[in-house]
Amino acid sequence: HFRNTSDTKVEEYLKIFTFLSLNEIQQLMEIHRTKPHEYAAQIKLAKQITLLVHGEKGLESAIRSTQAMFAQNIDLLHNLTEKEIDGLSVSVPTIQMSLNP
Repeated sequence: HFRNTSDTKVEEYLKIFTFLSLNEIQQLMEIHRTKPHEYAAQIKLAKQITLLVHGEKGLESAIRSTQAMFAQNIDLLHNLTEKEIDGLSVSVPTIQMSLNP
């Protein structure tokens, strides 16, 4: 969800929800202002909060899941654990189909 933070709120959220220094945040926001389409500030915010809440393994899992969903490379699904796949099925719209006509 933090990946979708608006440009107008991301700096405020970085200051409130992370332990990044003001200098780090200012540098990150400068990068973000020059290349907003890369979402550097939102990605950093999402990673920092995920790391804080879920730890290093949780962050690694979230990165694998995100890559599998958005990289348009079906081979990345092979890197996911069963738990990660179950988590994706909650986040992504799915349907069930019968193999019988």
